[in-house]
Amino acid sequence: MYIHKSDNITLGIPLSSIDSIGFNSASSVLFLNSGDSTTQFSLSNVDSISFADNSDTVYINYDGNSVSVNNPFAFEGISVVADEAFITVTSTTETENINYKLSGTTDNGNFKIYSNTSFNLILNGTNITNSSGPAINIQSKQQVSVTLVTGSTNSLTDGSSYSDTFVNGSGVSEDQKADFYSNGTLIFSGTGSLTINGTGEDKHGLYSKDFIEITSGTIEVTSSSKDGIHANDGIIISGGIITVNSTEDALDADAGYIQISGGSITAETSDEGADGVVCDGGIDISNATINVTVNGAKSKGIKCDESMTFNGANITLYTYGDALLEASGSGYDPSYCTGIKCADVITITSTDITITSTGLAGKGISSDADINIYSGNIIITSTGNGSTYTNSDGVKDSYNSTCITADGNINIIGGTITTTSSGTAGKGISADATLTIGDDSNSPTISITTQGSKIYVSGSSSDISYAEAKAISCDGAITINNGTITISSADDGIKSGTSITFNNGTTS
Repeated sequence: MYIHKSDNITLGIPLSSIDSIGFNSASSVLFLNSGDSTTQFSLSNVDSISFADNSDTVYINYDGNSVSVNNPFAFEGISVVADEAFITVTSTTETENINYKLSGTTDNGNFKIYSNTSFNLILNGTNITNSSGPAINIQSKQQVSVTLVTGSTNSLTDGSSYSDTFVNGSGVSEDQKADFYSNGTLIFSGTGSLTINGTGEDKHGLYSKDFIEITSGTIEVTSSSKDGIHANDGIIISGGIITVNSTEDALDADAGYIQISGGSITAETSDEGADGVVCDGGIDISNATINVTVNGAKSKGIKCDESMTFNGANITLYTYGDALLEASGSGYDPSYCTGIKCADVITITSTDITITSTGLAGKGISSDADINIYSGNIIITSTGNGSTYTNSDGVKDSYNSTCITADGNINIIGGTITTTSSGTAGKGISADATLTIGDDSNSPTISITTQGSKIYVSGSSSDISYAEAKAISCDGAITINNGTITISSADDGIKSGTSITFNNGTTS
């Protein structure tokens, strides 16, 4: 049975739960007796009563500054309170996966929910603007499945400043860090679209305190003053079209990991140190297309602290930021704007990677450990100049652009690698440990061009020091087992700190 109230709120109750219905002596009040509770309604506030099949969905339709609600669980632990177009749902039911279906448009409203169980949020042509907080605010730690209904376009816009809300009157402010905010995991599906217009000062676009998973749909973050998409514990993407334009990081999985196994991602960031795809854990990218542009000094296109793996992906990165000198000891340490940066091992298989770097001393692919390339097509173009600085020991030093660089070993077993460096003292491939090219059954094709002139670092007369362009340089041994290597360099072609061994292949 459904009670349709004059405030556009419809309350549903199973007939099996109704003990009796009565009226007062004046026939002005309806009494609904269910179990040990009695609910009364002023008949002047009741438009009608109807009967229909059971429903597993709470319907919420926005219409300007008002909203209509159909709540079939009104007597089963779900309360929906509407203050004009501001909705607060409180669910204490133990029933899981209840649907909340949102539709309509409001320029001054929101959707906020507290829930003890997992639930489904269905966006069916929903356009919500909240001038004083998040458009969607999920104050539940439970998993939320978000469906973008086929053919629907949905948009969310938050306010430039948020009004504080508090936990049960305790004086403790609730977290509300984004236009679309959730305390729990968010899983997106469906083939509709969602546009997130993040205008909140110091706020994210899409945020979860847990995981974010995207399986399909079109999601666009048009702006955000912080991260476009942020999840504390990890980001998993297996499909969909994702576009992010953010001031800070585009996709940030914080202390978690990032796994991308499909879909298309286009991202651009603007701030100093803002990264495109970043996390403290590992990154695994396969069968996806990724296009990232970073504009800030020392920014990174793709960055993580644990191992990074590419397999069957298509990656295009543009880095426009300069290296930035950061105070250290008796001088400075440079922090570079880099296309791909990993503190651990980078492994590349069957992946096309194109990196264009224009900033001062920009890096293409950089690892603090090893780089392993087994197959694929890698093209790196660097035009940034090198420069001099005083290092942390107080000694005059230099930094420069390098297309592929590792603090450990570089192993290029297969694939096609083309690097071009035109900045002063630019380098093609540089390893602090060893460099191995090809093996008995794999023959990579490598073309390296360095056109930049050398730069003066220090000294005079016979003790003068220059930083020079180098095509291939290695502190340890260089072993060429196979392959076709073509070098055009303004200074050194191949330079090793220990030995160079040619076993097979062609070098020119």
